[in-house]
Amino acid sequence: ADSNPSNNKRWKWVTVEGIPDLAVLNITVAPIPVNEGDPVAVTAYIRNKGDGNATNYEVVLYCEQNENNKTMLYLQDKNSTNISLKKDTSTNVTLTWQQTRYGKTIFKGEWAVGIKIDNTTKTPDKNVTNNEKALFHVLRVIPAERNPPVLSNLEYLSSIEQGNQLLIKVKATD
Repeated sequence: ADSNPSNNKRWKWVTVEGIPDLAVLNITVAPIPVNEGDPVAVTAYIRNKGDGNATNYEVVLYCEQNENNKTMLYLQDKNSTNISLKKDTSTNVTLTWQQTRYGKTIFKGEWAVGIKIDNTTKTPDKNVTNNEKALFHVLRVIPAERNPPVLSNLEYLSSIEQGNQLLIKVKATD
């Protein structure tokens, strides 16, 4: 016989959450075309279609040029950020490729753009097949000038007193 049966029970409220399902629904790129060296912003529309909240998932921007030109290998990441998204909600995530490149000449400045959501937590994603999306033939980078101007006929005074102005003349051919 127990002298105090009321202290034989112990309980705790536990909330069991459902599994999130993040999906990349749409991608937009601006500006297009873009001058080499200038930034380009890629915005992804992401929705949590799952039954639970998604916490600390990584959204990664990829820009690639590859031979097949209709595949995205998701190897050349350009930027990333972490997001958290409650169930049944959506958000726009904008990632920027800060310094665009023209790339290989055979592609004529054309890049494939992709967004991929990586799970960085122990919480699984219900459907990983909708965690990535790619656009092809959308980003065009205009090449920067590769040949510097030719400078000749440089004229200036060989000596001048400190603090005085100096006139320098040059012939520049581009």
